[in-house]
Amino acid sequence: MKEAIINTNPPVSGQDEGFIFISYSHKDKELVYEDLWNMHERGFHFWYDDGITAGEVWNETVEQKISHPNCKLAIFFVSENTIASSAIRKEMELVKQNNKPFFTINTTELDVQDLIAGAISKKQIRFADMGLYASFFDEDIIYIKRSEPDYLNNVAKQCIRHGLEAKVEVVTVKSSTKRVLILCKNSSFSNSIINGVYDFLSTKENIIIDKKLIDKNLNRLDCSVEFCRVLSENIDNYDGFILRVPDKYNDQLISYFTKIMELGKKIVLLDIELSPDKMNGSCGLPSYVGSDFVSGGVLLGERMGDLVTKFGASNSRVVLFEGPYANNSAKIRCDSLYEKLTATTSNASIMRYTLPSLNATAALNYIKDQAPEWERTKAFSGKTVILFCGIDNIAVEVMRLVTKNEEFSTLNRVLRSAKKVIVVGYDGIRDANNEVVLKNYGIDFITIDVVPFKQGVNAGEKMYSLLFEHQSNGRILTQPELIEYIRFAQEKYESAKDIRFLLNNKKGFIFDLDGTIADTETLHWEAYNVLLAEYGVHLSNEHIRKYIGNNESRIYQMIKQDFSIDFNEEDFIERRIEAYLDLVSKKNLRPFPFIYEILESTDARCAIVTSQIPLVVNKLISLWGLDKYFPASRRFCCHDGKYTKKEIYKNISSYLGFEHTLSPNEVVLFEDSLHYITEGQRQGFTVIGVEHQFNRNLLKHCDAVMSSSLHRGAFVGLCGLDAVYYGTSALPAENTKTSIREFSLDVGGPAANAAIAYAKLGGEAYLITRIGDTAEGILLKTKLKELNVKVIDLDADSKEKSCNVSFIYINQSSATRTIFSGQTPPSEAFTVDFEDIIKKADFVLYDGNLPQAESKMIRYIEYYDKDLIIDAGSYKAGFPECFYRATTVISSETFTDKNGQDVFDLQKKYGFTYAAKTRGGESIIYNNGKELAELELLNVRAIDTLGAGDVIHGAFCYFFYVKKLPFNEALEMASRVATLGVSQKGVVNGLNYAINNLF
Repeated sequence: MKEAIINTNPPVSGQDEGFIFISYSHKDKELVYEDLWNMHERGFHFWYDDGITAGEVWNETVEQKISHPNCKLAIFFVSENTIASSAIRKEMELVKQNNKPFFTINTTELDVQDLIAGAISKKQIRFADMGLYASFFDEDIIYIKRSEPDYLNNVAKQCIRHGLEAKVEVVTVKSSTKRVLILCKNSSFSNSIINGVYDFLSTKENIIIDKKLIDKNLNRLDCSVEFCRVLSENIDNYDGFILRVPDKYNDQLISYFTKIMELGKKIVLLDIELSPDKMNGSCGLPSYVGSDFVSGGVLLGERMGDLVTKFGASNSRVVLFEGPYANNSAKIRCDSLYEKLTATTSNASIMRYTLPSLNATAALNYIKDQAPEWERTKAFSGKTVILFCGIDNIAVEVMRLVTKNEEFSTLNRVLRSAKKVIVVGYDGIRDANNEVVLKNYGIDFITIDVVPFKQGVNAGEKMYSLLFEHQSNGRILTQPELIEYIRFAQEKYESAKDIRFLLNNKKGFIFDLDGTIADTETLHWEAYNVLLAEYGVHLSNEHIRKYIGNNESRIYQMIKQDFSIDFNEEDFIERRIEAYLDLVSKKNLRPFPFIYEILESTDARCAIVTSQIPLVVNKLISLWGLDKYFPASRRFCCHDGKYTKKEIYKNISSYLGFEHTLSPNEVVLFEDSLHYITEGQRQGFTVIGVEHQFNRNLLKHCDAVMSSSLHRGAFVGLCGLDAVYYGTSALPAENTKTSIREFSLDVGGPAANAAIAYAKLGGEAYLITRIGDTAEGILLKTKLKELNVKVIDLDADSKEKSCNVSFIYINQSSATRTIFSGQTPPSEAFTVDFEDIIKKADFVLYDGNLPQAESKMIRYIEYYDKDLIIDAGSYKAGFPECFYRATTVISSETFTDKNGQDVFDLQKKYGFTYAAKTRGGESIIYNNGKELAELELLNVRAIDTLGAGDVIHGAFCYFFYVKKLPFNEALEMASRVATLGVSQKGVVNGLNYAINNLF
């Protein structure tokens, strides 16, 4: 019989009933089909791919099934085959996009992280997809292992937990069993807290719980009607009721409550307390379990006060959208928030408004109504706006509006006039993947997450007592477990004082060692390469990024697999450590300055949690004088399996020696590994990412990013859109039509391309230019943001001025380019200043194409004593004044001034230290201040030379100012980047190719 089940396809569900989407590899078909038959026999409906042809049909079918409203849940059967499947990766993305709940079944005996690591080493998954895999196939969300006893009952219970009904009873019903109905609207908060209650009550053998959720898409009136209908039909079927009422109490609902209580059954209400006058005192009151909203308001007030202090009271505006006060919990929270905020920052500018409704759309419309007055008074112009939105549903709507570039409402304009907008919410609303929803928007935010699931678990015991143990106190406030999420998009910090607002009131600090306390990563990999050179192996950045975060033994296995070599690990590790410690000594490696600042300014207990071996850890801690901060008892080396980082994170209270359990909100994690940053976030820690060359621009989802060497560069000049067309012949004659198959729309302009090159290589690039907020300008700024270039747009908020758009034709046969440079005449006036950018920059590069800002630029350069590099492509009227202040000028072959003098003549005249002349595909001639010399270029076949000179300028700045190479060596490295790049189409593609092949 079992054979028949395995070899026959289980029945596929239709779409007229709630069904489960099954994700699996066809290579695991037999065991999956066996489980599906068992699920079918228990009454569950499901859909799975039983043989769809790959391609568009498969894509359309799977997307349709996952996005269908009746798809209530997804189950992933995890195996080596699953991890390696690109089709399943697509299903994961679709489940995430559609916010579908899911759980996973581990069909193997292996740890899932080992499965993922194995797939990476075999190059079956990309490094870029690590975050996706970590969010799906992590130990914390693998509820079930197939090898567990009672496995199928556990599967059924998980399905029931997610709202699916079984026709076959999963648990054995005893004679004393009580039935409880949990009823609420299917909101993210309600569902989460109810799941917590369900998890606790389901441990009681004498209780059967039914959970009924009202459709989240119903309006408030229809939702209330449906709630009453479900309740009325079930009064006689249950012994107890746990209810979260979706609206105000009405007469019909009160009559149902009265009837239930007259039958001697208990009701426990969540969140909304029922006043005595409503029930007329006839049969008492329903019990009430609610949150302690005072503590939530106080924490919000403290944190918002920290933000005001950070940005300065005179430079900040706090806007409180409170209420509605008909909701008592909102009034309690907002009153405590305001009281704490005013006590913390007595001189803060606070604007208070009362929301008419908690409905997100209605609330947003009310907020929009205030915007005209804000615009008239310029209330937010140039200020940091801290905008409290009551609940995160409303905060999400505000963020959506601000990030809609195509919608130019008054509110959108007003908020964009602010220097910074920080949206504050409450409740930490989470999506199907347990991610805080506010993370999905590119705006700074803070939310106080009350962890409703854990609050539900905590409330479950009290509810059990209220329902079945004759608890006399019918009004109970639970203390929610508060976790604050503070995210400042795209910001990086250099000192401890910059992140004090994140470190206040913390009791435990966890530090990784390598790449976190000091820039040891570079030396570690340098030591690896010293030894691997004996085998003819050199680890590139791509390999290193893959290996980071693994312990030493695992790295050795990955190296052996990747390069098909073998070595004695004990001998190798001994020699590698010797080489590494020698490098530490020779280069006098010290911890990042901010580490000392943090340790000296806190009373928190600190621990080292690292994959490094004890010998290295102990020597470095002693060498750096950190013993008093990290005593031997708080150094945990996870190299041999005795400890795991995850275990220490979960039990950090005991590992730090606390007698009581720390709240996750009291712990700060400092890490540089993406994997453990994600793990720390799952634990609820405040996570500080530490940036170095191997993870630069990858740590975007931390609470803050620290970097001791930001190396900011200011690039001033032209930026525009380039419509680039590729052909293989000369330009066609006039008045003809030519079909072109290859074309692209890219960022262009000398300063912009130089900034892109600098950012790609690892610098912090700031581009000072004029773009405007037309549709083309918004597209241009979006592209620059994706390339990690920060734009200071002197024409911000201008919708009249069109940005520069150029036409470029690339003849691939001759590697020549013909440019029709579109340069719209700029207006003289601009309101955006850039002094702070120049002040913090290591250098300024100018291409001569922003004459309106020249005098200010030179004044700031002189005042703050910054180096000026000139990109002299063609002569500009403002160059003489710039040359007097320049340190370096790199010109094109055709550049001369009005008198025919080239860059070397001008070097003698104006006295700048360094000069160079690029000559297309020929060698570069340069003068390093002492003599003329020639630099030969690499011999490559050029395809696209567009922007090659711009790349040389940006790359030179990186190697000269970041890598501190001598002028001639920096110029040589820059020429290699540019020369390798011209063998590819497009500036960005060329840069990627050059970086992958040079480093």
